Amino acid sequence: MIKELINFTENLDEEFKNLGSSPKEGLHILMKYQTDESGVTSMDTTNYFYEFFSKKAKIGCF
Repeated sequence: MIKELINFTENLDEEFKNLGSSPKEGLHILMKYQTDESGVTSMDTTNYFYEFFSKKAKIGCF
């Protein structure tokens, strides 16, 4: 029975799992990064999105 429940929850869509969830309060930053063939990882510091979330007011540009 428990294995069936685990399999059921693992097969759910990510969108369905996120329904009704809200982010934690604070500053949220979304940045992109790339890893080249030699394994060097770099971040794009010019194109990023941010949003400040609070329960009272939602401010940002996501």
